[in-house]
Amino acid sequence: MEFAALADWTVRPEDGIRHYSGIATYELRFDAPRAALATATSISLGQVREVARVRVNGRDIGPVWCAPWRVEVPKGLLRPRGNLLEVDVANLWDNRLIKDAQLPPVQRLTRGTYTKQPTDPLLASGLLGPVRLLAGTDARSP
Repeated sequence: MEFAALADWTVRPEDGIRHYSGIATYELRFDAPRAALATATSISLGQVREVARVRVNGRDIGPVWCAPWRVEVPKGLLRPRGNLLEVDVANLWDNRLIKDAQLPPVQRLTRGTYTKQPTDPLLASGLLGPVRLLAGTDARSP
C-alpha cells in the first residue's frame, strides 16, 4: 500500500488498515544536503504511534520509542544521492481487538483474555511525522 502522505492509520478508509495491529514499513529515497554529509546528523520522525526501528541505506541505526522520536545517523552513512530511509512502525493491539469485538466469534482474528468494546475509540497508529533530516546543532538539540 502506498500512502501519498503520512497519516494516522485509523483515518484511512480501508478497514484492514484502520484496524491493523502489527508492523508496517515506510520507505523513502532522498538526497542528502551537503551540511548533512559534513556534520552530526539525526533523523526526527516527528511522532510515532507506538515504536519504530530506523534503517538508513540498509544499516539499522536504532529503535525509537519515545519523544523526541529522533535517532542519530552515524557519520559516513549518508551519501550525496540515493539514500534509502526505512522505518518499521509497530502499533498496539487495541485497534484489532476493537474490530474483533464487532465481529462474531468465528470471524475474529484474535484470542485472549484482554478484550475491548466494539465502541471503544481507536488509538492513533503509524508514522505521523513530520520526518526531517537534521544537521549540525539541530541534530543535537531535542
